Amino acid sequence: MHVDLPEDHFLIPSSMGYLLYAPLKGLLFLLSHQTARALALALTSRRSSELTPALKEIFDEISKPQQTRTSPVSPLDISPWSHLTLDLSSRCTLACVYCYAGQGGRDGADMSIDCAQHAIDLCISKISVYHSRDEQSGQFNLIFHGGSEPTTNWDLFVRVIAYAREEAEKHGLRLFISMSSNGFYSSRRASWIAKHVNNVSLSLDGFQIVQDAHRPTAKGGSSFRRVVQSAEVFHDSRSPAFSFGFRPTVTDFSVDMLPNIVAFFVDRFPGVGIAAEPVEEVGNCKNSGYVTPDPLKFAARFIEACTRFPDVNLIYSGFNGLGNLRQRFCSASEPQMAVLPSGAVTACYGYSLRDARLTGFVYGQYDHVRGRFIFDEDKMKWLRDLHVRSAGTCKDCFTRYHCAGDCPALRIAEEQNGVLMSNRKRCIINREIAKWFLIKEITYEGQHTSLEREHVSV
Repeated sequence: MHVDLPEDHFLIPSSMGYLLYAPLKGLLFLLSHQTARALALALTSRRSSELTPALKEIFDEISKPQQTRTSPVSPLDISPWSHLTLDLSSRCTLACVYCYAGQGGRDGADMSIDCAQHAIDLCISKISVYHSRDEQSGQFNLIFHGGSEPTTNWDLFVRVIAYAREEAEKHGLRLFISMSSNGFYSSRRASWIAKHVNNVSLSLDGFQIVQDAHRPTAKGGSSFRRVVQSAEVFHDSRSPAFSFGFRPTVTDFSVDMLPNIVAFFVDRFPGVGIAAEPVEEVGNCKNSGYVTPDPLKFAARFIEACTRFPDVNLIYSGFNGLGNLRQRFCSASEPQMAVLPSGAVTACYGYSLRDARLTGFVYGQYDHVRGRFIFDEDKMKWLRDLHVRSAGTCKDCFTRYHCAGDCPALRIAEEQNGVLMSNRKRCIINREIAKWFLIKEITYEGQHTSLEREHVSV
């Protein structure tokens, strides 16, 4: 059905009729097929005199300027230097079948302590400038993430944290440390992490059959028991200063088990959030046989898990709630400062730099001789425009303010392979999950949210 709607107003077909959704106005209406046709004719002709009072009200709401919500999308950070990501090693303790960086084993190199310290110094010096102008900006976020396990070189990991804490205190900044971790270490080290790190995203893919298939040790053994042991330490250590969550990766092998994987987490570790993500076929995944799940199946199993466990904080990065509108998917367009073991600076630490299509995200390099970082200003400008370019591509999609164009690295790689946005697997998942939440919102009576809910039928 063609409807001449203003920008950022969407008519979405569903099994119940049509959803009329205006995310920036907080409007959501459920229309029958007949009502939708009547409204479509009125909008096309710009005449509302023959509409019923209920439809006339909708017509007027659609025709209003988009000023009914304040700050509808989250603003860009004032300082891209407030978040520093360090990928400390190209070695790893596990050999995950889908590792995007193609890692696995202890071969490789570590970041020099000199590089890590200079990265911390640079960010803190920049934050201090903003902090002197705005008291709200006085936090330094140190993130350990990348293509390997940050604790592989334990001494380096501990030294970097100690240095960051010392420098933050010296400059009067709050320090918040977070990390993505495979959890494959002793309970003693897990306890140390719980005392010195504020948040851990723990990569545990579920019960043993899934975890050991996806995430074997570097020697091909089982990782399950040791990672669960770390999870138990983290669970017992939760406090206002420490939290953790699970990050299961879903393949075609595990997708049908997703609701039961969530049940496993809920039963063993109550109160812990879960961020489920479908695997992407990069790195090791290209040859391992563990491929991306069918997007409709992933969405269906994710929705099934949400239905079974409505009180669990279960999230997926392509949709983070109806009330959470955003203008960018991640901080790649700041560009964020993520330093690789070699000293290269990238805006995207999530995908292997072995993929030539993603080298555009590398915009700097640490000069080990001169002891300073050198940046490519032209690449930085290109990165800052990423979210602007995605806005045009996604302008007709009703999830555009929920996924914000989705992962820019994946989008660029797939566009170069000729994949249309509407056919992207993650786009399909995003639309299916968002639609389910919209229908749930408009049919669940008695619940108050940020949306103005209306039921309209003839």
